[in-house]
Amino acid sequence: MEEIIQTCKRTGIYEEIMNMKEQFDTMISEYGRNLSGGQKQRIAITRVLLEKAEVIIFDEPTSGLDYENKIRIKNLIYDLGEKTVVLITHDKELIESEGYLNILKNGRIQEEQ
Repeated sequence: MEEIIQTCKRTGIYEEIMNMKEQFDTMISEYGRNLSGGQKQRIAITRVLLEKAEVIIFDEPTSGLDYENKIRIKNLIYDLGEKTVVLITHDKELIESEGYLNILKNGRIQEEQ
């Protein structure tokens, strides 16, 4: 449980879970209708991090997030250490090229770095 709590704190969802009536025992409705888009996004990222995969694919990981949580998730992504990360995004603020970077336009590679 401690690992879950720490990961929830890293993704910024912990306080919101603690404010729910049943906290970690809160029932989530079908399709997460009782959660905001940002809450669903951060819970999904939390679950991915708890899997401890060596390769993580993030597809628009900051969609639905406010600025503060967007920066938190950006920092978290770039702090994943030795993991292989594939980041798919339209958000140029999210990109810091520390590896290979391919920019696509109209389905073709426009730029490689």
